[in-house]
Amino acid sequence: MQDEQQWELHVAVTDHWVWKDPATFVGIVSDAGEWTVNVETIEAAYKEAQQDGTAPVFTAPKYVVKAYVRELENYGLIAKAFPAEVEEEAPALEEETAWSRKDWKDLSPDQKEAADAPSDEEAGKGDWAVVMHKSEHISLVADKKAALKFKAYVEMAAEAAKRWSPDEGTLNAAHTEVLARGTATVLTDLQESSAKDAAAQLKQAGFKVEILHREAAPTMRR
Repeated sequence: MQDEQQWELHVAVTDHWVWKDPATFVGIVSDAGEWTVNVETIEAAYKEAQQDGTAPVFTAPKYVVKAYVRELENYGLIAKAFPAEVEEEAPALEEETAWSRKDWKDLSPDQKEAADAPSDEEAGKGDWAVVMHKSEHISLVADKKAALKFKAYVEMAAEAAKRWSPDEGTLNAAHTEVLARGTATVLTDLQESSAKDAAAQLKQAGFKVEILHREAAPTMRR
């Protein structure tokens, strides 16, 4: 998703109680809403903000940063979103791993209710799908444990594509489709780069997959 416009979350020091203790600040920011940011990134932002008055925290797509701004403002903190400047020498891996979306099951009921589904544009949705074909993989047998393994592998592929994993019902249907018909779409509506990342993850795990335009891919059961 490196070709998307990236935004930067900035925070400003105030006399708010959260700024009195670095551990409190880290705890609040790392666990805000449906997102999480790694501790080292937040600690560095806290130190910089204490010195300079403000500091950038992390860079991500606009919908992620905007959601974070809302969450931190709910705590009474000053947080702003700004378009990120392109830094050619910045390590891409650090940007990719600074933030992540929490697993749905880890959200509180209030967080689930408040969680915004990003627009197609914001989420970087595209026209590509990852299609799996039947193979000798250990998870492609009619067995509950195998189905759980299949689900875990697809969830890791979704994470590689920086996307929500399909829900359990969709994954179960895909598993059944692969077994019964020999093929099924396991991820869809991806940009080409994200589809390649997801497919690479599944191929590394031993699956037989290909990337197809979503109009040519089997219908993904919901």
